[in-house]
Amino acid sequence: MNDKRRFTVYLPSADIGGDHVVAARNLPGLDAIKTALELSGRWSVHLRDDEYEAFRLYRWQPHAKQWPHEGRTPEVLHATVVRTTDSARDRALGVSMIVDQFMRRSGKYSKAHVETDEAFDERLLHIAKRREVHRLDMAIATALIDALLAEGYAVTDASYEEFERCTDREVILELLLDVDRIELLVDRNGEESWLRLIFGENGWDLVQDHTADLGYLIDPIVEPLLPLWKPDRAAGRDHGFETAFSSQPETRGCRNDG
Repeated sequence: MNDKRRFTVYLPSADIGGDHVVAARNLPGLDAIKTALELSGRWSVHLRDDEYEAFRLYRWQPHAKQWPHEGRTPEVLHATVVRTTDSARDRALGVSMIVDQFMRRSGKYSKAHVETDEAFDERLLHIAKRREVHRLDMAIATALIDALLAEGYAVTDASYEEFERCTDREVILELLLDVDRIELLVDRNGEESWLRLIFGENGWDLVQDHTADLGYLIDPIVEPLLPLWKPDRAAGRDHGFETAFSSQPETRGCRNDG
């Protein structure tokens, strides 16, 4: 067996807005976990192998570069392989088993993480998708609140009761930035409507439901962002998307009984 996988060593970001810091890419397995463990500068690693009549035992052993060292010694990783006449194949199999163990438990050894290059690339694609969803969520929510306020609606938080009949743009958006889902009541001239927002799904589907009378405000904002396969998207229709997103009504006030 020849493990042809190549690995990425990286320092993960704590939040979706940050970037992972890549320490190294395209490394063989042992080089990758050695790099991850040595990022702190306190550890070196060695691979030992022992031959027995029926099997070979491989041990991945971390060693402190200085003595005494701080903290506990990381756990030794072991791999037992049935002995064959092909010692190189046996060693490659043992190393692959040790690398797989380290990837599953890397947090116990190092602040760095180790993944195959393919898995890390997929992670970056997933992060990019989540960032785009977040961008769309915030853009649609902002345009929607601006449009409601411009039309003279007052907004009430029906989910968390943070504000009532609010016309303060910043107060409303501050709450929307901090929730996963919310129902809003909006009223104008004594007539009440409602809408439900769910964040973090696809972005363009932020507005999950609403009363029919709000369609004239919601559709021009959402329809230009719908995927091409969505039947609701009218080809070539232009509802003034840029205008809706750039409108910023003046900040007014809201009632909060809390």
